[in-house]
Amino acid sequence: MDSEALTHQIRWETLLAEVAAAMNDPSASYALDLETYEVVPLASDVRLSPPVSLDEEEEELDVFPEWVQESGPASVMESHEPDRFLHIQRDKTAELLKVVNRFIETIHPASDRHDLERALEQDKPYYSFLRELSYHAFFHSRWEDFKNEIYREKAEAWLKSKGITQPRAVSDSELS
Repeated sequence: MDSEALTHQIRWETLLAEVAAAMNDPSASYALDLETYEVVPLASDVRLSPPVSLDEEEEELDVFPEWVQESGPASVMESHEPDRFLHIQRDKTAELLKVVNRFIETIHPASDRHDLERALEQDKPYYSFLRELSYHAFFHSRWEDFKNEIYREKAEAWLKSKGITQPRAVSDSELS
């Protein structure tokens, strides 16, 4: 794979990961900027704080793109360019619980599923499931892998439904 094709592949994988994370983030809403292909937060409860620094010696990390910091995330969809943004619909709890149930079905033997299934019978089933997972490190890592793959597939399907597909790298022979 040449460097340009690799760059396209990395950008596509990054976009998929960001859209998947937005679909699965219960704490905020997001939109896809069709001009820059950045995923930007929309929730009015997101605070625009100064850049985050992990260590005094490390470079500061900007949490939001500069133009979002200037206009504020809540106003992104109401900007003067309404066709520029696509709202990314996050999964409702019922959809998320379907993913959880699909995951639990992959656990064998069935006796290992008991605690996770019981967690789904609690008042807040998803959070109870996550709490139960915290007691089972092996299942927790399997859950993260499973969930990431499911949401990656959902993100890819959503992008394709919006007419956004992985860019095809042009070969040297096609240029001549």
